[in-house]
Formats: sequence, C-alpha cells, structure tokens
Amino acid sequence: MLPDLSNAGKLQEVSIRNCSMSDISWLAGNKITTLEVYETDIEDFSPLTDCSYLSTVTIDGRGKHRSDFSNFAPPFLSELNLRGMDAGADFNGLSACPNLKYLRVSDLPIRNVDFLQEYQCG
Repeated sequence: MLPDLSNAGKLQEVSIRNCSMSDISWLAGNKITTLEVYETDIEDFSPLTDCSYLSTVTIDGRGKHRSDFSNFAPPFLSELNLRGMDAGADFNGLSACPNLKYLRVSDLPIRNVDFLQEYQCG
C-alpha cells in the first residue's frame, strides 16, 4: 500500500511503470505536468481531470488495460499518447480538452472518434 501522497505538490513529472498500482486518485489536483503510465492496473484516469497543469500524458497498457477515459479531460492537455489498451475505451471526454494538439494512438481499437469533431478546422 502506498503512503498518503495527496500533498506531493512539488512533483512535476510522474512515471508509473510495471507495478500493481490501480489507483491514481492521489494525483488529483496535483501540479504535475507530465505523466507516464506503463503496464499497470490503473483503469480510471478521471482523477487527472483535476490536474490543471497536466499537459503531456503517455499510457502504454500493452493489452493490460481496460481503461475508462469518459471523464478524462485535463484542461491544459496538449499531448496524449496511447498504446496497447483493451477495446471499449470511451474517449468522448477529450472533447473538453481545447488545447489538445497531439494525439498518438497505436495498438488500440477505437470504434468511435466523435470526440475529434471538436478539433475541426474552419
């Protein structure tokens, strides 16, 4: 079990790799700018919506994830890299990320790209 990290306000970058961590609620409201998640048991990424400084997120599940992104909308997110997660992910929360400039997706079956309508030019 992790200690209480809710007051870890000086963190700017967090990398979580190859561990059985499944809860990132301790990151909610934190001032991190970069998050990397590789091969963990995290399914709910909605606590990151309260990370107002978060600009870059990389999540590599390598087939391990069945993740929920329906309420994932960090306000200043500009770069999102997703790889190797299970089918069924709902990305509609991304339509509330007006600063998203880079979306990289690989090894991830996406059935609905309606959230991209918010990024049309013209």
